[in-house]
Amino acid sequence: MGEVLAFIVNKGGVGKTTIVVELASALNLRYPEKKVLIIDGDAQGNCSVAFNHDPRDFKNTLYDCVVGDLPANEAIINLRPNLNLLPGNKDMNYFELDVLPNLNGRNPFGFFEKVVNQIRDQYDYILIDSPPDLKTVAINIIKSADRLYIPFKPEKYSVKGLLAVLEVVEEAQKKIGAHAKVEGVIANMVRSQTNLHSNYLLNASIFCHRKSIRLFETRIPETIRFADAVAKFGMPHVLADPKGPHSKIYFDLLEEILDGTR
Repeated sequence: MGEVLAFIVNKGGVGKTTIVVELASALNLRYPEKKVLIIDGDAQGNCSVAFNHDPRDFKNTLYDCVVGDLPANEAIINLRPNLNLLPGNKDMNYFELDVLPNLNGRNPFGFFEKVVNQIRDQYDYILIDSPPDLKTVAINIIKSADRLYIPFKPEKYSVKGLLAVLEVVEEAQKKIGAHAKVEGVIANMVRSQTNLHSNYLLNASIFCHRKSIRLFETRIPETIRFADAVAKFGMPHVLADPKGPHSKIYFDLLEEILDGTR
């Protein structure tokens, strides 16, 4: 049965989607025999963009699976050998409007779990990108996941953001039976030479220690290389330059993450 890894954060601009697509690509390159699926739960559809697809062009998407009961395999597309994508797009903006008034006794937080359970046995790893909030879609993703990872950009209110995510996860565990475990915090878009970022990272380290949560040792630097790879080559940086130093950072992070799943 595949491991379901979800990446959750309560704000945009912290590089969450980049982490998802780069990690999935690193996993595909390092362990090509493993079957990997990306699920794009963000209405922006940027996981598709990272692999040179326009999310507006898809006839079938995640929305059709969670709202319209389309079998997930009918919406999944192949990106590379053993790397697939269940795309999302702006239709996910209407999830709450279309679902909540028409529940008819159904669990409002079980829609994603239903889809994941259809395909879990077909993959070794399923990575889910979430919207930049903690609303119904994000809680659905938490309910469907085994392990949760929180991207952290060193800035003024980030530690408060970590606390907000943990509070929602704890409530989901208590109230709707979510079994997902917060595996750790990923420091992203780090300017390691600045005192400001060093201080924010220190605060995050103290917070994680108090909460018994892992702050991954790998630090992902702030750089345009990841966006450039998508713009120039239509693929994540790890695929465009697998032997480069910035790709090595993701391979290192991948091994840290997999150490926790083995």
